[in-house]
Amino acid sequence: MATARLIGIRFVACCALSLLILTGCNILLGLFTNDADGDGVVNNADNCATVGNADQADNDSDGVGNACDNCDDTVNGNQIDTDVDSVGDACDNCPLDTNPGQENADFDSAGDACDAEPLNPLVQ
Repeated sequence: MATARLIGIRFVACCALSLLILTGCNILLGLFTNDADGDGVVNNADNCATVGNADQADNDSDGVGNACDNCDDTVNGNQIDTDVDSVGDACDNCPLDTNPGQENADFDSAGDACDAEPLNPLVQ
């Protein structure tokens, strides 16, 4: 019985070491400290738990920290980005066309990527 218990302990220790090797120190450290991004704010209170942002800045008060927010100054708690250009639909001047720079030569509401006449502010 003592031999079986000793073998069980060795097995658990071996599995723990394997977990450390497979997951990497940062992920495992995050599990033990409950601060996955290492910014000093615990995950359940962190408004951006995957990117370090110790100041927890949230310009638009939508509950998503600026470090993770795809529209820093526009409320968009859902973070939807239909065209996958890293600019959220709520503040994207062409939400269906990729345009990460948000170019808008004629300064109308439509970005150049989706503007029929990008140099004519009267036509979008």
